[in-house]
Amino acid sequence: VYWDAAVRTMAGEPLFGTGPSGFARYVSEYRPETYISAAGPTMRVSATHNIALQFGATLGLPGLALWLVAFVGSAAALAVRIARRPVAAIGLTASVAGALATYLVQGMVSIDMLPLLATGWLVAGLALACSREPTHTEQGAGASSPQAPGRSSRSRARGDAVPNSTPLWVPITGGLLGLAVALLVSTQISFNQRLLAGIAPQEGLVLVTDRMVPCAIRSDFAGRLPDALPLQIAGTAIVQATELDRRCPPMVQLAAEVAVRQQVLALAETYTADAVRLDPMLDSSWVLRGRYFIGAGDLASAEAAAREARRLQALYPERSVTPREIAAITALEQLVQRAKEQSK
Repeated sequence: VYWDAAVRTMAGEPLFGTGPSGFARYVSEYRPETYISAAGPTMRVSATHNIALQFGATLGLPGLALWLVAFVGSAAALAVRIARRPVAAIGLTASVAGALATYLVQGMVSIDMLPLLATGWLVAGLALACSREPTHTEQGAGASSPQAPGRSSRSRARGDAVPNSTPLWVPITGGLLGLAVALLVSTQISFNQRLLAGIAPQEGLVLVTDRMVPCAIRSDFAGRLPDALPLQIAGTAIVQATELDRRCPPMVQLAAEVAVRQQVLALAETYTADAVRLDPMLDSSWVLRGRYFIGAGDLASAEAAAREARRLQALYPERSVTPREIAAITALEQLVQRAKEQSK
């Protein structure tokens, strides 16, 4: 289902994609019904679990073409060199071929984390280096020289370095650098979680309106504001934060809820329409849209929104449906029925 969402995203954003690290902000708009049936309505994955599709979804078709040229091209070039023989260094070539094959196979289901990303491009570069035509010296490395029949044995006896051997410090250094990057990433994630847990509501008003705060962190904290502050204050901050990034579905959802609760129809019309457009598979988006239609006096559209919300909720896994969400749709249906009776 993640792959299907990625293909749909590429079809919708073919030239430039969603931008680096932008898949989570677009996936709700393009995900199919099979996605919500498997993962639920609120799961907005940040990766496609397929490195090639990740490049295509985030960088568009040009990004996918770049990935194919770099990795499939390097693998093909190395395979041709191995088939034609000879190779410059048998041991190194075999190791690089195995590493590249492993990277490509795991890349079909994996997430391209920073250490893995760096390793993949490094291996692709090594594959291209190993695919070149070996020089005359490399082809004859280790063979006896006609001018000096005993030269190879004497060289080994003197402890001369063997050509094309890889120093031991190279893989050790690479492994340590990869481990250091992984530790830094995990430390940053842990620090962000502790930081958010310790922020007071008043400080949160500043955080959610900061342009540098990413969508996931902004929406996570903004969702706590209505319970910690008066709705007027929290609502103003949520609307301001939403305007910073109109492609952040959770923030648009929060702004739509605030506008509907405060009965500001002009804002409710805009935000509920955006909520349905950016996350058409979320039942609460349709509930908010239906509540707006009731306030605007459009009962037919409100009834249609209630039916769509009920249909979508039936697709969700049982674990993803809460009593509150069931009650929200039921309340909308009752509001529509009551309004229809009063209009007679």
